[in-house]
Amino acid sequence: MAVPMLQEILDTEWGMLYQHIGQRMARVQQMRVNRVKQFYPPQRTLHYTDRTQRDEVLSFHKEKIFRAGNNFNITVERGSLLPEMRMLREERIMQRLNSPLGILYTDDRTGRLDKSKIASDLDMGDYGREGREAQSRKFANQLIEKLWQGEQVPAVMMFWDHEPMLDELEAAMMTTEFLSASPPVQQLFQDRWQQHVTFLQQRAAAQEQSMQSGMMRSALANATQQVAAKTAAEVTDAALEQIRAGVGRSQQAPSPQDMIQSEMEPRR
Repeated sequence: MAVPMLQEILDTEWGMLYQHIGQRMARVQQMRVNRVKQFYPPQRTLHYTDRTQRDEVLSFHKEKIFRAGNNFNITVERGSLLPEMRMLREERIMQRLNSPLGILYTDDRTGRLDKSKIASDLDMGDYGREGREAQSRKFANQLIEKLWQGEQVPAVMMFWDHEPMLDELEAAMMTTEFLSASPPVQQLFQDRWQQHVTFLQQRAAAQEQSMQSGMMRSALANATQQVAAKTAAEVTDAALEQIRAGVGRSQQAPSPQDMIQSEMEPRR
């Protein structure tokens, strides 16, 4: 929704202003990068506060990023200049969920909707789930750094978020650095991967067993109801048959007046 609105603005007399703002912002960021290249030490620790008001620490390596023979050209996307209202954002997410683009919000391992992806795209203040996934990925990267150095790390815990941690582990294993690593280091990665997969398999088996148990309980309850209904119907039919048989016998048996009258009739 924001892109058509921005296009309408660019087609008006305000279009040149938005173009100029984007160019100025890109130039400021480019100047900042040049200052970092010139004055930053080779390694620097950066402290910042994220949206959840938590203090985060980032180890910045200038030599690996800016002095690795790469040139960076910064541009500002014009669509980012126009703020998106929450109502429009929620409508955009709903349209994606009801379209083939809904696959963007599904978990590749389970095929179900990933709440953390929806919360991250909505940016609506749902920090609990989003922050938990980010924490798991950060923790996984810290453990991966120890694995690269060949250090022994604690065993995988059952209560960890295995999906995001497994994603980070597989991303590290799909690199040329992993292929050129020593066999002990590769074995550490493979053992770590197997531990996460084992816990995921156990969780899936427990969920499947729970679903099967629920289906069995439901089938047993339905069978019990059917047996009870059939038994009640049979008892009712038997009672009705007895009533009909009693009525028939009472109709066939002679009454006392008929018996007296038959005795008083002269015999021939």
